Amino acid sequence: MSFLFVYVCVCVCVCVCVCVRACVHVFINTTLVLSTYQATSAQQSDPCYNYTVLNDTWRATTNTDQSVVRCDRSPTVHWQGWYLLVHQDHSVRMPESCVPILRCGTHAPLWLNGSHPSPADGEVTRQVCGHWINGCCNFQRMSIQVKACPGNYTVYKFVDPVSCSLAYCADFSSEGALPSATIDPTDLSHETVPTTTPSPTTSEHVVGVRLQVSSAERLNETAVEEQILKPLRDLLRQRGVDVSGIRLRRLVEKQP
Repeated sequence: MSFLFVYVCVCVCVCVCVCVRACVHVFINTTLVLSTYQATSAQQSDPCYNYTVLNDTWRATTNTDQSVVRCDRSPTVHWQGWYLLVHQDHSVRMPESCVPILRCGTHAPLWLNGSHPSPADGEVTRQVCGHWINGCCNFQRMSIQVKACPGNYTVYKFVDPVSCSLAYCADFSSEGALPSATIDPTDLSHETVPTTTPSPTTSEHVVGVRLQVSSAERLNETAVEEQILKPLRDLLRQRGVDVSGIRLRRLVEKQP
């Protein structure tokens, strides 16, 4: 019998500070063990540590599909708190220049009329423009808050656009980092590790995953990739986790 071990650092929120076990059923049974640490009060109030992930592919500035026209205004969308734009394994930012009309899955694409801040700037206010027939700032009575976070990612506090159909764009070419955790889980005073949280009140965060798989069959690299790593990556990616650090190591039991 052979054993496979997969290690990856993640930043997924959980609701209790305990060791969490969850079974992921692919072609063989796997067990996911998550280690947690208690966040500090400063992290709980910092948007760099408390945000919701937006990974909508239709927000791409290159998206010209109009089969479904999106609008980021209630009652369709209810903005609450801060948001991180994500594409695949990277954080991305809003475009800083005018986006052609009928892009980003909407009629009038919304772009940031100004430069992004640096981490030293803290939370800043930026104007958002919607490009339509009368110009790049046809819709301009909107302001949002923006914050650049340590680790090369940016969070936004979105608001309802002035009308429909307008939607916030994501520049997929502006790839940055995803928040990652590299601290010892016993270090509860660490101040610089970001975390993804679906709720501003959550204060416990996963910082590590250790996946152990046992199989009676010998698995080649292709089988491992398709049956184990791909479903795992997809699961973590849906939670806004950087999966680029997954490492696979095969350990073979020694015969007595």
